[in-house]
Amino acid sequence: MTEETKQSLQLAFEILRRTLIDNNCSVALSKSGISVFDTATYMQTGKFDGITVDINSLVREEEKC
Repeated sequence: MTEETKQSLQLAFEILRRTLIDNNCSVALSKSGISVFDTATYMQTGKFDGITVDINSLVREEEKC
């Protein structure tokens, strides 16, 4: 991995971190997904109010020959 790629990824994660903090959201990980949800709603009700992204959607598929 190049230094440029590392820096780009670090910047993207910093933007995500600030967005989570600014919007009072939390993150949960599972084998297949990354969930982002409203922390206060979850703490008060135990209900998930957010989105889940499939981990596999974050990487490109190998080109089929």
